[in-house]
Amino acid sequence: MSSLKYMILLVTIFIVTTTALHSKSYNSWHLLYSDTYGVIKKIKDPKKKVTVVEFKSKSSRDTYINGAKTGEKSWNNKKDKIIKWDFNFNKNFVIMVSIKTKKGYRDLIYTSGEDNGNLYFGLGKYLIPGTWQTITRDLEADLHKHEPNNEIVSVNAFIIRGSGKIGKIEMFSSKKKKILSKDEKSLNDAKVEKIVKTVEEKIKDIIRKEQEIRQENQSKIEKQVKIDIKDENSFTPKIILEQGNLIYHKLGEPFFEPGATATDYNGVTIDVDVIGEVDINKVNRYVLSYIATDDNGYTTTKSRVVMVHKAGAEVKEKREPKPKVKSEKNLEQERMEKYEELMPLSPLDDPNNMSMEIDEDLLYYD
Repeated sequence: MSSLKYMILLVTIFIVTTTALHSKSYNSWHLLYSDTYGVIKKIKDPKKKVTVVEFKSKSSRDTYINGAKTGEKSWNNKKDKIIKWDFNFNKNFVIMVSIKTKKGYRDLIYTSGEDNGNLYFGLGKYLIPGTWQTITRDLEADLHKHEPNNEIVSVNAFIIRGSGKIGKIEMFSSKKKKILSKDEKSLNDAKVEKIVKTVEEKIKDIIRKEQEIRQENQSKIEKQVKIDIKDENSFTPKIILEQGNLIYHKLGEPFFEPGATATDYNGVTIDVDVIGEVDINKVNRYVLSYIATDDNGYTTTKSRVVMVHKAGAEVKEKREPKPKVKSEKNLEQERMEKYEELMPLSPLDDPNNMSMEIDEDLLYYD
């Protein structure tokens, strides 16, 4: 009888512990950086009529995380590869889903812009700022777009930067659609119709405002210089990495991220988000990603490689110094000297046929 009670107690503890862990994985939020002052608060949203989490950021560094990249607090979800979340955020935000892959840790990045790049995806064309929306992403498919030979081992955390609200975060193992009842289907159709009408009204309002601006500023527009838009990247922000895109760092010494500056198309300074970590106690090649998004939603990304190596050890990826490119005057003088040197060996050669071309493979290209 005592053994039966003991078994019941163990089962009860297991169920309670499992439930608590699941709840903590998807509903426990905290600040990623301890030196920031963002506010996390649970509120009842008047539109959704349910309790949601509200974030109020006081600076661009305020970042919130659910789970952890590594360790006991991480989700460590090895089964599900599809994630869905409800959110209502302002115009600018950055979302990162931290995953562990067979080739190491990665961050799948989703921004408020419309541009896509290396492991980052623009959600801007699907979003209406200030409204509740649901986003579903196949994390494995997003990873394969840039690393087709890699696989997800586990999904560990959901990270977001900006101000707004988050509702449910859910994960699934497949895209199998749920069979809806007639009432559920009618409700979904009504929601879709409402969203379509909202989008149409927004588009009409935008068109009307643009027409008013054109009429009011027609004389100014005629005087402006027409911009030749041949390069679609001409409007994207510019990022300058302090100390360049390759740094060699000695093992065990403190590492201070040199930083970066970014400006938008008009030359206005904007914030730069830095993603990635450097382990100063492990010899390896580390990649830091820098992302800048302007007020129009244009996004630019740059990467910096940090090579952590032992003191005195040879660094394999070290670049050769730039060779000095000779001027036309020096080249001509060298040609004549070469010609004079060969004159005794080939007296019949025409000096006009003598030429010395620079080997392009020897030129340094950055």
